[in-house]
Amino acid sequence: MANPYPWKHGNTSENTAAELDPRYETPLGAQEKADKAEQESKAYTDALDDRFKAHAADQIVHVTQTDHNKLDGIEWGAEVNQNAYTVVNGIPANAKMTELKILQGIGIRVTQDPDDRAITVTATGPVDIDPIPLSKVYDAGNSAYLNAGTAAGNVPVLDENGKLDAVVVPAIAVTDTFLVATQADMLALVAETGDVAVRTDLSKSYILKGTDPTVLANWQELLTPMSPVQSVAGKTGVVTLTKADVGLGNVTNESKATMFTSPALTGTPTAPTATAATNNTQVATTGFVKQQGYLTWADFPFTYVRSGLLTLPASPTVLDVPITSVVEDSYSMRSGSTVVIPLDGWYSINLLATVQDLPATNRLDLTINQNGTMLTSRQVVGFGAGAVTFLGFEEQRYLAATDVITFKASQSGTGTYSLYNVHIRLTRLGRRP
Repeated sequence: MANPYPWKHGNTSENTAAELDPRYETPLGAQEKADKAEQESKAYTDALDDRFKAHAADQIVHVTQTDHNKLDGIEWGAEVNQNAYTVVNGIPANAKMTELKILQGIGIRVTQDPDDRAITVTATGPVDIDPIPLSKVYDAGNSAYLNAGTAAGNVPVLDENGKLDAVVVPAIAVTDTFLVATQADMLALVAETGDVAVRTDLSKSYILKGTDPTVLANWQELLTPMSPVQSVAGKTGVVTLTKADVGLGNVTNESKATMFTSPALTGTPTAPTATAATNNTQVATTGFVKQQGYLTWADFPFTYVRSGLLTLPASPTVLDVPITSVVEDSYSMRSGSTVVIPLDGWYSINLLATVQDLPATNRLDLTINQNGTMLTSRQVVGFGAGAVTFLGFEEQRYLAATDVITFKASQSGTGTYSLYNVHIRLTRLGRRP
């Protein structure tokens, strides 16, 4: 028999042994197999441990300690001490296994389905149900407590024609209007009480007061009150008025947009009078103008007087110029050979004198006096024999009412000379503010 462990001889190495028949076991191979077996064994035991723990935690297949505590004191083989049910519709259970039957009745059918373990109760016809108090009906509403009828507090109901009793809702007449040309047409109408027929042949209207439209007496004429207006501006019928018919013949039909643009007023139009201090664009009445102290013709007195032909005496004689004629005197200012001032104010004084043959060596003097005192004077040198010398001047002076104005003339020579017409004019120009 061959030696199965050749490496045990002193002259055999492990490498040499590895080259022998694989059936021979070496220390290295044995160690590898042992390690692998150890790993597979550990993996298997770990898997068993996980399964064991899951199995131990499964409370469905195992009784827990809590369940053990509940079952303590219950003898082996004990049964449940409880009837099948307690009480159903007043019938108590008398045993742990009791049969409860559901029976059919009038109008009630009971069917059962063993497969689905179901029972069906079906109403197949009229069923008498015990009265239920209204207080047990949920949300019945207030009307459920009321009786049907037509009295106060009742609930009205429709009759067999689908209508409410006339006590609740009186009959309502719907009026129709018919246009007819003759009485026969009116009596042939299919009308109801309250209907109206308008007769075009009579221009009248009739209302059916009865129920039979074929009876003439049932048709009542509708009276139309007489209009209080019998005519308009003396016209009747279809009236067309003109402005002359209503006393407006002189009125122009003009729009409001243009009538105030450039109105041409006639007669004596009036307007509100503004206060004296008003200063705007409103219309000024004569009253407003008068408040401003306006001036009239009487505020401008004017006089135009003249003297006739007179002889100037030798110097130093002074001659009062006489007023012999009046051309115009609006305020009766002339008084003899003087002029009396009627109103305070500024006056324009105008004089014009003519002298014949006054030598060139002589001087003509004209003087205007106010209440006997010289107010102003003018002088002119003559132009010689056969010549006419003119002296004229104009001046403005403020004169007071009642002042007396006189006029004087003189010449510086020894001879006498003719003084022709002296023209004197006084005009009031205005007054002080």
